[in-house]
Amino acid sequence: DADAEIDGYLAKRYKVPFDPVPRVLNKFSKDIAIYNLYSRIGIDEGESEKNYLNRYNAAVKYLTLVAEGKVNIGTGEGGGDPASAAATGFAAKSNPRLFSRGSMKGM
Repeated sequence: DADAEIDGYLAKRYKVPFDPVPRVLNKFSKDIAIYNLYSRIGIDEGESEKNYLNRYNAAVKYLTLVAEGKVNIGTGEGGGDPASAAATGFAAKSNPRLFSRGSMKGM
């Protein structure tokens, strides 16, 4: 069961099962479920079915990152407070502008 597999990865950091389920987990649950169905009959890695294996591996990688605390699924528990993380701000630096409407006027 895909949801049980997800809960297995995230149980160390979050109270499982989730209620409500974070939206980010829905896609991965579907990818894991489809992979599990295809793996029972065998996945042909040379054909389009390899896509199911790639999606499964991506889901497992994401869940591993969440379990390690490197990614937060946004539930407000287990990975810090999203509001305080957003309060740290954002800064960007760029080079001075080379072209402007004034400098390009008449060209």
